[in-house]
Amino acid sequence: ARTLVPTMTKEASNINNLLPVLNSENVKATFFIDPQVAEKNKDLVKNLVYFGDIGPLVDIGRLNSVNDTVNKLYDYNTQYFNLSEAKKNLHAITNSTVAGCMPYYGLYDQNTVKALINSGYKYVIADSLSDRSVPKTIIRGDSLVVGFEKTARDDYEIIRDFNLKNQDFQFYTYQEDIDRILFEGGLYLFKLHTEYQCQKDNVEVVKRIIQDLKEKNFWITTASEIEKWWARRSHVEVKVSQMGNTRTALIVSNPGKHMVTGLVIQVDMSKPVSNIKMSSEIIGTKLAKYDYNKLKKVIYVYINKLEPDESRTYYLDYDIPDA
Repeated sequence: ARTLVPTMTKEASNINNLLPVLNSENVKATFFIDPQVAEKNKDLVKNLVYFGDIGPLVDIGRLNSVNDTVNKLYDYNTQYFNLSEAKKNLHAITNSTVAGCMPYYGLYDQNTVKALINSGYKYVIADSLSDRSVPKTIIRGDSLVVGFEKTARDDYEIIRDFNLKNQDFQFYTYQEDIDRILFEGGLYLFKLHTEYQCQKDNVEVVKRIIQDLKEKNFWITTASEIEKWWARRSHVEVKVSQMGNTRTALIVSNPGKHMVTGLVIQVDMSKPVSNIKMSSEIIGTKLAKYDYNKLKKVIYVYINKLEPDESRTYYLDYDIPDA
């Protein structure tokens, strides 16, 4: 699968260079827009609904460095407010469904997941480059959100950082990632910006990439369509039950017809715990890997594969430290 993700922050009018390419190739994109840019370019943004999906770029905070991992983004209430307001304002401008968003600085945390679910988003796109070329299903309680991670180099690297001004060199560099993802069988997330790849002198490369993807039988569609497909494919049922003070039961079931991969289930303990051990009521059940975040009081359970009609019951036993 492949989705085209134009991002509008600077030189927003350059998006008009891309629209004829999308029209001639009969493909749609998923546009992410800075809310302030959207307010200043309402007519332009309204027109984009005819060319695909629209989502906001949302400020949820920024890490001080790439090594920071916790408690650096905004708190839950701030993230929830920013996400909700961005969704509401963009819907008011376009009168269209706003299903996904992109954090402004590309990273999100546990508070973001909770805020995304509570404000009605279906998916989030991370801007950090990852070797994970498939979407990620993040489950919290009975709800879930799909996470897309950046799977290839974008025009910030290819044009801005590598200074590749020649269109052939741009194309061949993108093509390296396309062929890698084709081999992996994953999602090619092609992210571009209005101030770089959407410039008149560079936009022809996008057309060549689309044509190359078609020749290689990629499914080219919007992020919303991929999220719907992935959610159907990855539909799981999760039940968390408290069994006494020091045991929690986690039941994970796949009622669908397809194997589910890459599940990350978040069990919110709501209290400090220690000495966590996992077991199962059925001998031979493959135990999952798990991590515990002391600051967030959350146990992360990682399930690589869940077969169709498979159900697993895990027991999480732990101690409760003295207050």
